[in-house]
This record gives sequence, structure tokens and C-alpha cells, in this order.
Amino acid sequence: MGFLDFVFGKKPQKIENDFFGTMELRKANGDYFFVCYRYFAPVNDRVEISLVGKDLDLSGKETHKQEAFFKNIESDYSQICETLAPHIERAYQEQEEMDGFKITDFHKEFKVNFLRLPTCNETPLDWSIQFDRFDKSSVLDGIAIVLADSKVVDMFLCDVCE
Repeated sequence: MGFLDFVFGKKPQKIENDFFGTMELRKANGDYFFVCYRYFAPVNDRVEISLVGKDLDLSGKETHKQEAFFKNIESDYSQICETLAPHIERAYQEQEEMDGFKITDFHKEFKVNFLRLPTCNETPLDWSIQFDRFDKSSVLDGIAIVLADSKVVDMFLCDVCE
């Protein structure tokens, strides 16, 4: 390890993937994962994506199952939002200042900003989705939702989900 690596840390390894583009290999709590950004058609914008899993292919080449999972989320996005809306409303309503919170137009009030995709080799599929919440075009806060297949396992509000 050189002096600059010691002071500033090693640069993450970058891998080019035909579907996900440039992916950075990172490590946290002993687990490796990839971080990348990809265009997400339902919101006409790029979203951050994290590819995770115990059996993650560190070469970044074997991502076909994650690609298919991403495409399913993209094609089913409206249905996913419709399914998650009551859970999101309930999470906000539990906040004292948001007692009467009601979603009137999900796609104008929330925008996905992050997806955590599993390797898809184990069931249930543990994945997560995060949304920013907007009010009159300004970002207020966000919500992260952890799922097992299509079942909500956990949710938490955040100032702005990153």
C-alpha cells in the first residue's frame, strides 16, 4: 500500500458491465457489493443501484439475474408503487406532524432514487427501493422500503435518502 492509498484510501475497483455500465466494487462490514447508476424508464432518470449478495460474482460479468430483476421492477413499477402506497402512507401517518398524510398522485409526489438488487440465487428475494418525496417540486425527505419478494419487511423515513 502506497502512502497516498494509506492517507486517502484505495480507489474502488471499476468494472464495465454491458447492462449496468460502470460498476464500482465496494466493501462494507466484510461484504462486497457493486454500486452503479442506470437509466430507469418509469421516472425518465438515472437511479443508483447496488448489487448485493453472498454469492455475488466479483468479476461483474454474471449479472443476468439482476438484469432480469431490474427489468421486472421497471416493467411492474406502477403496480409496485400502487402496492407500496398504503404502507408509505401509514409510515408517514405515524409521524406526529403527518397524521392526515394521504398520497394523491404517487408519481408526482414520489420518485425512486435507489434500488438494492440481490443476486437472485436465494429465496425469498431480499431487495429494497428508496423514494424521494416531493412537494411543489422540492425534495422534502424520503422513505426506504425493504422487501422479501413482494412483502414489506421494514421501512424507514430519512431526511433525503441517499
